[in-house]
Amino acid sequence: MGQRRLRSTLAALGVIIGIGAIIGLLSLSQGFQDTITGQIERGFGLDTLVVIPGGFGPGGPSFRLDIDDTQLISILDGVDLSTAIVAGQAGLSKGEHSVQVTVSGVDFEAYSAVQSDLFSAESGSIPTDPSSDVIVLGHGVAHPRDPDIESLASVGDDVVMSVATRQADAIVVKNYTFTVSAILEEVGGISGANLDNTAFIPSEVATDIFDTSEAAVILVVIDDISMVDEISDEIEDIFQNQVLVISPTAFIELTEPIFRSIDLFLGGIAGIALLVAGIGIMNIMIVSVVERTREIGILKALGATSRTILGMFLSEAILIGVIGGIVGILFGMGLSEVIAQVLSQGFGFQSFGGDFPSPPTLQIAPAFRPLTIIGGFSFAVIISTIFGLYPAWRAAKKEPMEALHYG
Repeated sequence: MGQRRLRSTLAALGVIIGIGAIIGLLSLSQGFQDTITGQIERGFGLDTLVVIPGGFGPGGPSFRLDIDDTQLISILDGVDLSTAIVAGQAGLSKGEHSVQVTVSGVDFEAYSAVQSDLFSAESGSIPTDPSSDVIVLGHGVAHPRDPDIESLASVGDDVVMSVATRQADAIVVKNYTFTVSAILEEVGGISGANLDNTAFIPSEVATDIFDTSEAAVILVVIDDISMVDEISDEIEDIFQNQVLVISPTAFIELTEPIFRSIDLFLGGIAGIALLVAGIGIMNIMIVSVVERTREIGILKALGATSRTILGMFLSEAILIGVIGGIVGILFGMGLSEVIAQVLSQGFGFQSFGGDFPSPPTLQIAPAFRPLTIIGGFSFAVIISTIFGLYPAWRAAKKEPMEALHYG
């Protein structure tokens, strides 16, 4: 192999690319799965249920939740607390600068308990007993990602909320003044997309502004994760199966077979590349056998057995697999890191024009599972061995006299 460096390098290169593709694609897929799972667990803990109206039709949900429905849920055994969220759309402005945001009316104390990891202030403080004129801004609302859009407000500033309502046949815009009590830390990712781009006001104020007692969603915290299914069924029974109860654990379980299918698909594509590399190894080894026919004849004339010749050529193929596997693993790790950085930087979307806050990006970190690395290395050695068998067998079967007279 040392004397035929170019040929050996080309043979190993096919293995390197194949193994690199396997490690790179699978580690990215597994890292993406870990990111999604982590975001789900972080956004809503495994002990949190999300209740939303069910029975969706062409005109929207046929059943509507009320903020007082939390009282029906809170009395259930195993429920620690439940809190409703009133949602609406509005414009926020300070001076000439304005943004369009989602407004959530929440019980600040209860919502802080449910979203303790995400609903935390970067500046200012989140009031536990807020007055009617306080507002908490998501990080993306106060500080848009678009560098061309200036920051909206700081803690202590007054902002004007503009809400469009229909009165008879006319659309009337009403303005409400709020004082910024806190600006939230940037959350990012899937679970934080809503929080970063949301303004929070007391739920009682939201019901007055939007003239509704309808709850867009009810969050329920339970005492024991093992009771998720039981409590979910009880909540559905209370509302005569007119609501959907979503649990993070169920959603994670639902995504697992999807990601397994993706892993099989990506692994199959990379496996094809490795099979092509194996064919390349076989072709190069056959050429090597032909070129070294006279060498084989000399070795046999000196007493080398067919088993010795077989082992010599087969060991070359195995060594190509070992080298290609090790370098391929390192190559795949580096490649996945580069791709992850590109995806993480480009996963968000820029503002669609105007002063709209841009959604945050999703950071992806490749996950290098020991089983994936060991499997990839083993696959490289096995493929190299299988495709090296035939050339080694041809070399071992050559007759000494014919080999000596070759060329």
